[in-house]
Amino acid sequence: MASGGYQRSVTRHAAAALRPVLDRMEARREEGEAVIALRRRDGSVLRLPVWRSRCDVGALPAIGTVRLHAAPSPEVEARLALATAIQCAAFHLPYGGAAGGVAAPDAILSRADLERLPAAFGGAFPDMVLTAGLGGLRGTLLTGWLGVEARSHARLAPTWGRPRGFLREDAVAMTAAAAIAALHPRPGNLAVLGCDQPALRLARALIRRGWRMTAAAAGGVAVGNRVGLSPAELACALRDAAGVAGLVGERGTRRLESALDHAADLVVVGGGCRFGTGEALALRGAPTVMELAPEAVSAEAEALLSARGSRVVPEVVAGAGAPILAHLLWLQRRRRLDWSPVEIKTRLLRRFKDALAAMLAEDGEDLRMAALRRSSLFMESVWRGRGVCAL
Repeated sequence: MASGGYQRSVTRHAAAALRPVLDRMEARREEGEAVIALRRRDGSVLRLPVWRSRCDVGALPAIGTVRLHAAPSPEVEARLALATAIQCAAFHLPYGGAAGGVAAPDAILSRADLERLPAAFGGAFPDMVLTAGLGGLRGTLLTGWLGVEARSHARLAPTWGRPRGFLREDAVAMTAAAAIAALHPRPGNLAVLGCDQPALRLARALIRRGWRMTAAAAGGVAVGNRVGLSPAELACALRDAAGVAGLVGERGTRRLESALDHAADLVVVGGGCRFGTGEALALRGAPTVMELAPEAVSAEAEALLSARGSRVVPEVVAGAGAPILAHLLWLQRRRRLDWSPVEIKTRLLRRFKDALAAMLAEDGEDLRMAALRRSSLFMESVWRGRGVCAL
């Protein structure tokens, strides 16, 4: 099975209780692949391979993302679709999961190409565009396009009822920050591995709350932060060797063998970064590790962290802001509700905090296990026709 890697990973945590649910979801999974053609301004045609995976749960649409990557694969999209479905169920959202991939790094696409991309992708996979507003229920609620730079992100993000300036990454950072506030009432030192947009927005939110960002790493390069550089400055420094050289010495930072050379109370693992046994062994003390992408923390590393008394906040919990936001915006559009951006954020946080409190009460040390139990029970209730989804 294409999504077997993720299935083996979650069943290792949830034992036999989740296997029947995962097997049933596998039976409902749909996959597809195609080649889309983008006509460029110079008259040439750019042909790009694309993939889609859907894992339906109930009658409502699926929720998902599309990745722009140099070499995405159907296996990765299948794992992401399954992970999203599990995440929705953990927060009592009766949606399926979906994921798409486009084999093209953002760097080779012009602004005009990016503007044409959503329509071309939707033409290849009509079930991966928003159709709920037109009365259908088979469409996917797209929560964002992953792997694109800030210059083009707003153009690719869905515009249906989205609060102005509030993207998928903002919702993820909001729920992750709320989880940290519940687990760490007092701010401390922060290290960031993988400086993607959710991780950087979360870092900025934590710094405003008194946290100190001591180090960051991306692409095999790590820098320490002695003088209080902003997350954006550190991310720029990590882009290339010249950026690192400009900060080392001149601004008082120093290059590190690892971003974990400093003692950290919290380690944020963003997309594109893998936290394995080496990183777990390099940690000092027993900090909290927050996962912002599915499978960013290996099962072996998580076992080591647990043995040392560290808590892992899995992506199924930390990244719940994206599907909750998609759910609220779908309700707003479908029922023509007059919610302000502030009210949407308030409802998002309330729903997340209520679910997080229930998970902590059930198993505060193993949030992944608690989330997977909630997911399993809720999906079973949906399939028996008793699943409900409150505002």
